[in-house]
Amino acid sequence: MEKITLSDYGYDCLQIETASACNMACTFCPYPLKEDKQTKLPAHEIKNIIDQVDPKDPKFRHIDFSLFNEPLLDSRVFEVVE
Repeated sequence: MEKITLSDYGYDCLQIETASACNMACTFCPYPLKEDKQTKLPAHEIKNIIDQVDPKDPKFRHIDFSLFNEPLLDSRVFEVVE
């Protein structure tokens, strides 16, 4: 599989929302508007996404497992990070 160099597209990190659950109520967040608050991205899909990123990209900094969710509500988060 050919790796994607994220910095070629102007990105230095990869954001993956593994689950749509959140227990916060931040005023700036669109989460209350979301209809689906239970879906989880399958673990094999998460790993597939990570495997596509070129880890040798000198401008790539990190992977972030949150966007509009709370990643620690996903019991698989430590498995995925590993």
